[in-house]
Amino acid sequence: MAFYVSSFSDEQEVQNEYLKLPLKLIGDARKNYICIDNTYYKNLHFDFYGRKIHFHNVGGGFQKSIVFTEDRIKEYEEGKISFTNEIPQTYVYSKITIEGWENKFVYGYHNPLIKWNGWTIPYFTFEALKEINNLCDEDNLLFRLYDEESGKTVEYMNKYDEEAPYIIIPTIINGITLYECGLGFTWSVMD
Repeated sequence: MAFYVSSFSDEQEVQNEYLKLPLKLIGDARKNYICIDNTYYKNLHFDFYGRKIHFHNVGGGFQKSIVFTEDRIKEYEEGKISFTNEIPQTYVYSKITIEGWENKFVYGYHNPLIKWNGWTIPYFTFEALKEINNLCDEDNLLFRLYDEESGKTVEYMNKYDEEAPYIIIPTIINGITLYECGLGFTWSVMD
């Protein structure tokens, strides 16, 4: 027996009937981010037939997935799982450290809602980057810093990273010029 679908909207209704997923969930799953327990993730793909959504931490990291069982659908309906196209831009000024720095830190900014594989993604001022270089030994400096008349330039130069060197483009957050320096490192916020 042949089956004819006249429009995309009708196709969604057929999928919904087949999968028993709420139409609102099917629409929301097309948004850029999924939020689970106040943690935001980059929404990669929703496999409607498998009832599975694939995502990873904002900033990168290992892919994760969840299956929308009846319990997960209930969590979605209760607002414990939500979808959005934008992440709140709330940056916190904190003591930031990196694995291997015993009781050392540099002040920087981070958005507690955005992580890379569970680690903090820090934003530092040009002056804080100087402090970071001072905490590194001479053979393992992370940054090459240029303070010229035309502006400040930050070059990531870790000799152990095949993609280095490259220029870190500054961004303005809350009126402050900052450099995003997650760089795949294990940064964390000190208590």
